[in-house]
Amino acid sequence: MDIRNLHPWNIPASQAIGVQADLVRRLSLHNDFDDIGIIAGADVAMDPRTGMGFGAVVLLAYPSLEPVEVAVSKRKIEFPYVPGLLSFREGPVLLEAFERLDKEPDLIFFDGNGVAHPRGLGLASHLGLVLDKPTIGVAKTKLLGNHKAPGRKEGDSAELIYKGKMVGHAVRTKPATAPVFVSPGHKIDYETALRLTLTCVDGARVPKPTRLADAVAAAAKKGKEKEAIKKLK
Repeated sequence: MDIRNLHPWNIPASQAIGVQADLVRRLSLHNDFDDIGIIAGADVAMDPRTGMGFGAVVLLAYPSLEPVEVAVSKRKIEFPYVPGLLSFREGPVLLEAFERLDKEPDLIFFDGNGVAHPRGLGLASHLGLVLDKPTIGVAKTKLLGNHKAPGRKEGDSAELIYKGKMVGHAVRTKPATAPVFVSPGHKIDYETALRLTLTCVDGARVPKPTRLADAVAAAAKKGKEKEAIKKLK
């Protein structure tokens, strides 16, 4: 995949905030894609003992959700943990995994946020710009905002509001379980991000693309990525 060189990654936090302020103006929250034949899930596992990050990208055929390719990467994490700057910490290792893919996804799910972010540029939005792809953020915990309780059935949702503006949805992906938080990243609108997320739930709380990426990244952290990848086939 082509990786756009929009900015340096290992920079001071104050400069990174400035980069976010510049990049957020380039986001498009309108659908900018045709047919979806391949989707991706991306996630990172961190090893605090060694300071290494393990990135995983899993490609799945859509709508069958059958895995078609997996890429794994690892590298030393140089950017410190700073709330609101997760993409600077996880971005480089994920981009290495994307570079190793033979096939190219039409849409990417990230385990994190899109525009549901204090400065409107979560991991899904940031890497959507760098990869120039439609992206969706699906977070397991709420980063910000308020929402009404969604209904208890699968597919029930409620708008996530931050500073008087909708930034995503709290979504019940599985009956009687805690909601996940879905926000568009780039090149997709709110309703389409919600609809496509629900088509990828596959009976679980977390959509299958990021669920599989999480499993592969966690296995890579233990040096067992080959076994995890074999289970997907």
